Amino acid sequence: MVRIDCYKEKCALLAYYFCGKKNGSVSPERVFGIWKSWWKDDYVMENHLIYKMLDGQLIHNRDDKNKDDKLLHQCNQIFQRSYRWIRDYIKNHDKKQAKEKVIRQRVRQLAELKSLAEKKNLKAYLHTRDINCACLAHYQLVGDGFRKDGNYEQLLQYLKNM
Repeated sequence: MVRIDCYKEKCALLAYYFCGKKNGSVSPERVFGIWKSWWKDDYVMENHLIYKMLDGQLIHNRDDKNKDDKLLHQCNQIFQRSYRWIRDYIKNHDKKQAKEKVIRQRVRQLAELKSLAEKKNLKAYLHTRDINCACLAHYQLVGDGFRKDGNYEQLLQYLKNM
């Protein structure tokens, strides 16, 4: 199963970005273009872009030597769900509401990290407060002589594997 790290935060950041655009039009091609430029790792394998967009659908990159149709199908489903959510969100919300959505998502993530960290005698903090579209929030785990920084998914996995 395909899993995109910080999926909800990425969708909220893209909605915030598009809410701020004067022409406000959003297309699968624009969303994919921005997504792959901001978060390259989601569509790159071995330093190689594995998908491209054609007529609103992800397709194999011509140069991709390891074509996996099942993986493509899963990625396309995730991308289409993301695109529809972003498109529908910006139709009904302004930039201020989109910013609040990003903040609420980050607060939920922090609450989950705090809950897990507390069980490990650690504290979790939101290290990044500003909203910069291309940047995911950074969090910090702190304990007795211990400190670890990362995004939500990185620290969540770290806590679960402790």
